Amino acid sequence: NNPVVGFGWYRDALPSTLNALFTVPNNPVVNGQTLNVITQGSTSFDPGENVPFGFYNRWPFFSNRHVYQADRLNTFTGAIPHHLRIYPVPGEANAYIIATEENPSGFDYQDVVIIARNVQPYNGSGGAQIALENMTKIPGTSIGFPAD
Repeated sequence: NNPVVGFGWYRDALPSTLNALFTVPNNPVVNGQTLNVITQGSTSFDPGENVPFGFYNRWPFFSNRHVYQADRLNTFTGAIPHHLRIYPVPGEANAYIIATEENPSGFDYQDVVIIARNVQPYNGSGGAQIALENMTKIPGTSIGFPAD
């Protein structure tokens, strides 16, 4: 499909208000299958100071399915917890790897992988928070999002 995927953010308090940032066009055709993708749109944003927000992506191939950082918003058939996972970039403060699985089977979490920099975890009350959760239950840590 063209575009392959769209990526954006939403305010946690207003998840129905989506702020599209960029798309990954399928032109050239191999653009959706490369590590060095060409994007259309903006790759930076400023939600405001101390504003809790989440990331989302949109998949035209799956009838414009939206995959949200907040599990409670993933209401499509077959949705499981943590379709969008976030991990810290080793050795880099306030930088996170965002990995998405838009399909409800064959989980590989590589369908779109983004690095977000200059992002601080929200520590206020009432909003989504980046939280440490060991998804593998093996000693060590990873960043994930607790089920809502």
